[in-house]
Amino acid sequence: MLTFIQYPFNPNFIKAYNKIHSGFEKYNLYIEDSSDTWFWEKFITRSLPNKYRIVPWSKRGKCNLAPHYSEAKLEALIAVDSDFDYLCPNIGYGNEFYSNPYLLHTFAYNRESVLIEKNSLQQFISNIKFTITHDINIDIFIKKFSTLVFEGLIKFIHLKNINRENLNHDEFHQCFHITDKRIIIVNAQNKPIIDMTVLDSISHKFQNYFQGYTLSLSEESSARAHLLQLGVNQDNAYRFINGHKLEELIINIVNQLTATLSHLELSIIKREFQGTEIDERRSQVKKILGEESQIKTYLRRYLICDEDEIHQKIFAKIEALKP
Repeated sequence: MLTFIQYPFNPNFIKAYNKIHSGFEKYNLYIEDSSDTWFWEKFITRSLPNKYRIVPWSKRGKCNLAPHYSEAKLEALIAVDSDFDYLCPNIGYGNEFYSNPYLLHTFAYNRESVLIEKNSLQQFISNIKFTITHDINIDIFIKKFSTLVFEGLIKFIHLKNINRENLNHDEFHQCFHITDKRIIIVNAQNKPIIDMTVLDSISHKFQNYFQGYTLSLSEESSARAHLLQLGVNQDNAYRFINGHKLEELIINIVNQLTATLSHLELSIIKREFQGTEIDERRSQVKKILGEESQIKTYLRRYLICDEDEIHQKIFAKIEALKP
């Protein structure tokens, strides 16, 4: 007799249940949390339309789904954030991310990481303006940021995956915390730019975090080769750290840019307008910049992109499920 916990992975039960409740014999795709539903719908419905019902696991969180990875099957897929599991096949359930065809994952740290892509961001940020233009090059900033991330990952992943050190993940991600700094400044031409020197603090934080740990040249070379083999490099490493922190950074940059532009616009308004025209113009600036800076909404609506390397990997795994 099947136990209650076995029913979610029983093909006959799944098809019968979905037939009764929806009229269709759909399969199930189990996810960590209901907040992930829209994300996985983007991918599964494009490759396998009307085949799967997205089902949040009864107990929220990846840790509650992980013990059931081995039970996943075509009729009962599991989809989770990769976190560091994809980069650390020697630790915990990491090997499942390679050996289990029915375990879908983000191939980046988490769903936020999948939806943040530097080229797309540059297009968005370029459109944030009223009368004053800016010289914000988010592409260059993220490239420099990503290079630092890659160097940190080389050491972190080797220590965790090979040496099996019990590293603190939160403290590692904290090395990339720079939202407490003034990132957007104004140059001599009175245009907002990114102060690239804010990135200098990351290297200093690495020194503190990795204090007491050393890698030989051969270990460093091996760790670098491991990441490169998985498709992680200096250009895209930013997508392999906590996407919540990355999203927080991008939102902070957009908010600082909007505030700076608003201040500069207000200076012009006070100089060139009078009376009620000042309030009218100020309201117009607030409205336009507010509409153009809805970064959170933009990220959620980031379309599936066939040229996006992370999207390609997710689709490849889903496409492999087709008969």
